[in-house]
Amino acid sequence: MSTTTSATTTLLQSLKITAAKKAIGNNPQAHRRMKLARKLWEQIQLAKSQAEGTTFTLTKFRSVVDPDGGRRSVEIARRVRAWW
Repeated sequence: MSTTTSATTTLLQSLKITAAKKAIGNNPQAHRRMKLARKLWEQIQLAKSQAEGTTFTLTKFRSVVDPDGGRRSVEIARRVRAWW
């Protein structure tokens, strides 16, 4: 047991600790701009589908628990509401 403890401590002592760099791309203005652009794209697609007489639904993935306890991803339809 002492061999693994000493090996662990020597390993930890050999590591260098540096300051973590902040992730680039966390700009709140850019995030809101992209969110608005995505929602506008949805509205354009909805208008096109209504002009053609078809329905427009988006799909998203949701994790559900099976009766046997396993998790799996299920694709569900997400309704897009018209802004007009």
